[in-house]
Amino acid sequence: MLSQNEWLSMNEIIFSIYAIPDMTKMRKVFLDALHSLIFYDSALFDFAITNNRNPLFFDPVSVNIHEKYIKNYYEYFQHIDYTRWIFFQPNPIIYRDTDLLSNKLRESTEYFKNWMQPTNTYFGAGSTIISDGTLLGSVTLFRSASHDNFSERDLFILEILNSHLSNRLSQAYPQGIKNNIVQIQQSNNLKEKYGLTNRELEIIQLVSNGLSNQEISRALFISETTVKKHLNNIFKKLNICSRTQLVKLIYLNVLNS
Repeated sequence: MLSQNEWLSMNEIIFSIYAIPDMTKMRKVFLDALHSLIFYDSALFDFAITNNRNPLFFDPVSVNIHEKYIKNYYEYFQHIDYTRWIFFQPNPIIYRDTDLLSNKLRESTEYFKNWMQPTNTYFGAGSTIISDGTLLGSVTLFRSASHDNFSERDLFILEILNSHLSNRLSQAYPQGIKNNIVQIQQSNNLKEKYGLTNRELEIIQLVSNGLSNQEISRALFISETTVKKHLNNIFKKLNICSRTQLVKLIYLNVLNS
């Protein structure tokens, strides 16, 4: 199915998955190299956490997608994406959009009309990155209607590479991507108790998940300076001075709620 040169390219991609320590750089290199094996017009490689069994994707590395549409996707369209149901499955899935829904049904969805069409995408394919039942992220590739659909060969390549991505991410995050230390949503009185804003509550949740300022910035599409300002306000309201104190305080609050 693959030529000798294509297998060599596969080996180089697999090597980069394990050899590059920085996860953002690894994902960029991965998508760039993958393009030589699977043609795509645009792509996303994101991370995922699961809150109350609900998958939430964040920190995307993208190719050829305008920032406005990336923001729209992660703030709204990820929740109505017609492929979303596959991310509730316990095992990795390699898929084409057209294998999940007929073109007629796909074209009738809000996601297709208001996100895919404006980004000039028609065909989608991808993989769910899962290890031991824990969702770690996803890779999604897109093509415009002027190109053919993704092939069985393309899915075969994604399947091989997905096993290595799952291994790599599970090694880096054995408890899952930024696994929840606490479920802040369980504390109904947290906002009132400390006079927190909705944005501050979001940031506390992400801090408790272990995200850095840079990762929070990417997840919420705000600058790192803004993240720091929010954290300073949170520290003042909670009368603390560090992230460690914040996590301990929230953890105790949830236990006692």
